[in-house]
Amino acid sequence: MKRVGFFGSAEEIAGATADVAHSWEPSVTDYLRQGAVVLSSPGWEDDRLNEDVKMISGSAAVLTDGEWIWPGSLAYYVSTYHVNLPGEFIDHVASHGGKVASVGTEALDAIADWLMMGEEPGVMEASSRRPST
Repeated sequence: MKRVGFFGSAEEIAGATADVAHSWEPSVTDYLRQGAVVLSSPGWEDDRLNEDVKMISGSAAVLTDGEWIWPGSLAYYVSTYHVNLPGEFIDHVASHGGKVASVGTEALDAIADWLMMGEEPGVMEASSRRPST
């Protein structure tokens, strides 16, 4: 399981920003928003770079596509602050045509166990992931 966008501090987010939008931002932001919810918590996260912005939508969650996991707030930071992401992730999104495959319940449970108990699930088997329609 690969991680993307889990920043430990506002300084880490700020250090990953760019001054202008990336050409890949629209497709990657859409992809990030399509992820399957692994864990969710009531509440919200305030913008860590702008204290005047409250309640970032979808931020109290961890999402996945079965191969990668990311925080629910990542799409916000990419679209608002042009956060740089690893080329490997951007290539992954492009190789899937910008569409997140459906992630099965067993796969989501395994990922949740890993996040909560440290049991590494690896890449989900094809039988656990179905292409979305």
